[in-house]
Amino acid sequence: MPNLDDAGNTNTPAPLKHVTFTSRSPRLTVRCDPGQSEPKVTGGFGQIASVARAQRRSLTRWSGSDPVELSIPILLDGFRRGRSVEQEKENLERMAGIAGRNPKVKITGTGKLVPYSEDYEWFITDLSWDDAILNQDGRRVRQFGTVSVTQVVEAETEKSLAKRAAGTGTYARSYRVRAGDTLRSISRKVLGTADRWTDIRRLNNITDPRIVGKPGSKKGNTGTVLKMPR
Repeated sequence: MPNLDDAGNTNTPAPLKHVTFTSRSPRLTVRCDPGQSEPKVTGGFGQIASVARAQRRSLTRWSGSDPVELSIPILLDGFRRGRSVEQEKENLERMAGIAGRNPKVKITGTGKLVPYSEDYEWFITDLSWDDAILNQDGRRVRQFGTVSVTQVVEAETEKSLAKRAAGTGTYARSYRVRAGDTLRSISRKVLGTADRWTDIRRLNNITDPRIVGKPGSKKGNTGTVLKMPR
C-alpha cells in the first residue's frame, strides 16, 4: 500500500533520476546520478551567413547546422554503500578516448533529463572532475564531474544519399528538363537557390552535369523528368 501523510494524501517516493553512458566497443556502461545543475546545450545551432549587397541590406542565408553539443553534470556516488567509484571513473575516461580512439556512446536518462539523448549517438569530447570524497584507502567514493559530448555525424557517399532518397520517396516534386537548362538554373527555379544543384545531381544519379538541358536520351537530357529534393 502507498504511504499516507498526516493529511491522508499519497506519499509516493519520487523516481530516482539517472544518466547512463554506454559504448559497444569496448563494451562499457556507466550509470551516474545527475550533477548539481541541469545539462546544457552548448552547440548545434544553425549557421547563418550574411551575403553582402551593394548599398542594400545584406541577405541572410541558412547554411547548415553544427553538430549538437551537450554539457552534462554528473555524480558518481558510492558513498552510501561504502563502495569505490574508481572503476566508473576509469570507464568514462576510456569512453573519452584516454586509452585510444573515442568509441560511439549512447546516452539514456530518466525522462528527458538529457535533451536529444535517445535520438543520437555521441562522442565524449571532454571530462572535468570536480570535488571528491575519498575513503580511508584514498579511493574515491563520491565524485562530481562534467561530461562534454558531441553528436556523431557521419559522411555519406553520393550513391548512398541518392539511394536513400529514392528508396524512401524523400522528394517533393519533379521537373521536366528544358533546352538550355543547367542543374544550377533548375535548382534556382524549383528550390529557390542555385546552391542545391548537387542535391539534384545525387538524387537522380547524374554522372555528367554537362549533359543536362541538351538533346539525347540520358538522364538529365531535354525532356527527361528529374526528381526534386525537399
